[in-house]
Amino acid sequence: MPFLTLAFAVLLLVGSLAQGLGVSNRQIHPVRDIVADPAALAWLAYKAAVQLYVERNPGFTGSVPLAQLGLPQNGAGLAAADNLVARNGGTTQVVTWMALTGISLDSVRRLAAGDQSIGISRGTTWETSTYGNMGSLPVAVPQDDIVSYVSFSGAGF
Repeated sequence: MPFLTLAFAVLLLVGSLAQGLGVSNRQIHPVRDIVADPAALAWLAYKAAVQLYVERNPGFTGSVPLAQLGLPQNGAGLAAADNLVARNGGTTQVVTWMALTGISLDSVRRLAAGDQSIGISRGTTWETSTYGNMGSLPVAVPQDDIVSYVSFSGAGF
């Protein structure tokens, strides 16, 4: 009887280990699984460049011209990208947006790795896939464009 109990315990242990190994072999490999869509990469670079421009020019308001960002003027549809920098008291709001196709939207979501400042425009509001409706935008953005809305507060952001 003790031998049967030991054999049963070993079978359970081996089964658990095999199941665990199977799970680890099916892990997602984020870097390898990303579709390197040029439009998605271009928009993420644009978003970062606008935010960096605002950081380096803390008194700026309005729309940062593409020529000021150091990005290719005709690269991956960036001529269609737009932005708005607005101030409200001690808060600086930075909104960037661009029309993207479905595959590019999926690529942005994967490349952004959960960045909740990125969502989809619903005109004067925006939403994320995780949190749903995120509220009003300080500017009307074309319906279904990818949008990023970030608020900076204080000095030296």
